[in-house]
Amino acid sequence: GGAFPTSSSQVAGAGPRDAALGIGGYPEGSPPTGKSYEYNGVAWSTEATLNPSTGTNGVNAAAGTQTACINVQNTAGGATYSYTAAGEYDGTSWTNAATRPANNYSNAGAGTLTAGLFFGGTSSPTGTTNATVSYDGSAWTVESPLNTGRSELAGSGIQTAALGSGGYSNPPATFYASTEEYNGTSWTTVNSLNTETRNGKSSGFQTDAIIMGGRNPGPVNTTNSFRYDGTVWSTAPSLATARNNFGNGATSPVGAAWGSAGYYPGSSPNRTNTTEHFNVETVSVNPASNLTVS
Repeated sequence: GGAFPTSSSQVAGAGPRDAALGIGGYPEGSPPTGKSYEYNGVAWSTEATLNPSTGTNGVNAAAGTQTACINVQNTAGGATYSYTAAGEYDGTSWTNAATRPANNYSNAGAGTLTAGLFFGGTSSPTGTTNATVSYDGSAWTVESPLNTGRSELAGSGIQTAALGSGGYSNPPATFYASTEEYNGTSWTTVNSLNTETRNGKSSGFQTDAIIMGGRNPGPVNTTNSFRYDGTVWSTAPSLATARNNFGNGATSPVGAAWGSAGYYPGSSPNRTNTTEHFNVETVSVNPASNLTVS
């Protein structure tokens, strides 16, 4: 895939590989970009400025498509540490959305603009949360909470059939492998990931999903990928570049999954702009060149 416009961490995303949306990002040593970009499976283009309430504070998670998306705020400028902002994208521009009833960041998303779901995260100013909220395109509703409160978990699926996997809490520092399924009413704990994973990203649906990248206890970045068949997780082809906290489409089918940009601590620079595609059984990557790794 084509190189993301900036080498950034904390990039949110939406949509499948050939019609994707990359949102926000933190370049190394710089403030949030406050921009979004569209992707056609080959190159990134069409820069748009984020809505005021999330554009200056960074974006955490998103739900929807390239032309109809809801994002949620990731950082706050300081006390009183409010993380309730959200924004909507219509394929051309961003506008402020209704304020969320959950004051948290580093959560996961699933679903669409008019049937979105956001869950978990870190509550303000500290401490993980099991909060779950839904969005109908105009208003937010508090839903049944996760069984295990955690932040930096991966989300995929739709509002009435979502999947939440992995995650992190602190104190004490704890990495999670646990997975939960949501049926539109409540969460159920199901079979765990093969390994504890923090800040990985997931695409697909409850009966066919993939989680990729993230950080394992150590902590170290990983190239691991695991695929879920609705019952158990199994090993999938690895990423070419170990990374965490990167952009992807939560409701993208597994065969059109993608991951772009991201963070890899311990390196200099510690951000990447590479984009990878998951082609059913093969992962390919293209940084700024035409290099392809399969």
